[in-house]
Amino acid sequence: MAVVVNPGLDRSDGVNNAAVPLFSLTHTRVQRLVVKPDQLIKRRGKLGLVGVDLDLQGVHDWLVVYDERNHSKSCVEGGVGKVKGILKKFLIEPFVPHSQEEEFYMCIYATREGDHVLFHHEGGVDIGDVDSKAQHLMVGVDEKLTADAVTEQLLTHVPDEKKETLLQVMVSGAELMQPV
Repeated sequence: MAVVVNPGLDRSDGVNNAAVPLFSLTHTRVQRLVVKPDQLIKRRGKLGLVGVDLDLQGVHDWLVVYDERNHSKSCVEGGVGKVKGILKKFLIEPFVPHSQEEEFYMCIYATREGDHVLFHHEGGVDIGDVDSKAQHLMVGVDEKLTADAVTEQLLTHVPDEKKETLLQVMVSGAELMQPV
């Protein structure tokens, strides 16, 4: 379960009070957490935009430090490449300890031609240039992503014991994107 936070400068002294409402979330008091912008930014980890394995106080501190470093961490004005803007929403979700070998990358995006499914068997912050590394599958506008296509074209480098779970996640994710 992820929590989306839309922090802002809401104190008269200009200090960000962003994470104060988080302390009322009792289920996160003892849990390790991850915090990151809820915007589609490639290489968030390498850009210092991800806080990992934090307690709730750590999430609060991360948001405050981000504010101080970027004028307002919760409303960060900055840029990635040539794109400038303000980061307004952050995801806070449970941290799940795992090894690099247990991480995968998947992306589904839509164009006029249909849905593009990108997959790479090495995910995480160190994936690098996913556009050149990932396997790509195009699903036409009036087509559906099939289990056979995913298995044959995208899961070729995945250990057999993980294929079924990934297959279900990928097909279900693609179904969510289909118009009703």
